[in-house]
Amino acid sequence: MSQTEACNEDAVRELARSLGCLTEGELQALGNLTANTVEAWRKRGTGPSYILFGNRYFYPHKAVADFLCSKVRERRPATPAKGLL
Repeated sequence: MSQTEACNEDAVRELARSLGCLTEGELQALGNLTANTVEAWRKRGTGPSYILFGNRYFYPHKAVADFLCSKVRERRPATPAKGLL
């Protein structure tokens, strides 16, 4: 990546932050996801809501938070082992 591209990415990241959004790269970093996973979520409609502006995807903080909340798993109380035998 050239210095100009890196500077441009920094500017985009700052603008996204000021608008209350994550960039696609930040979403990938948040979940340790690949670009293919995020793209597949968009195509299937299973990931967080997003904004397509030009050729960039932005993910509003609220959409990401809602998506994460939908993935919460409740813990079940442990069943005593004696009752199973």
